[in-house]
Amino acid sequence: MLQKNKRRKFRGLTIPEMLLGLIIAGMGIAATITIYVMVSQMWKDDLVMNELSRNANIAIERMLHGITENTGLLAAKEILSPAEGATANIVTYKDSNGVSRRFYYSEGKIYAAQGLTASGNAIISDVDSAAFYYNGKTVHIKLALRKASGSKEINLLVETQVSPRN
Repeated sequence: MLQKNKRRKFRGLTIPEMLLGLIIAGMGIAATITIYVMVSQMWKDDLVMNELSRNANIAIERMLHGITENTGLLAAKEILSPAEGATANIVTYKDSNGVSRRFYYSEGKIYAAQGLTASGNAIISDVDSAAFYYNGKTVHIKLALRKASGSKEINLLVETQVSPRN
């Protein structure tokens, strides 16, 4: 029996097929890198927003309850400023022991101070603006916070109100 010499042709990839494969692989890698960069920036923005939110909550708690026990706005006997119906960047009050205290906004921070003239300790930074409004019964607190995250700024607005117990 005679065996015919069969030649098998093995074809490789042609240049156009290789170029097409490289283009598709390059697009896949570019898409993956783009998604990674976007998710990474969103993660950083979320961290900044969480930090602002946490700091705002701590500052509000300190304003309501005070730095030490019963020295915050909840324990206020009397609100001295702002005047009823007015808005200001400072709130002055007498605590349950009759000691004058105040929270005020200055140069991007909220400060807590004892007395009417003493400088205070910062309780929060990254504050863009602060407003205290008193309507005769409740003190409304409005804080606008801002912090840079990469090439953009993250803004947070926090509002609350407190009715002094005394």
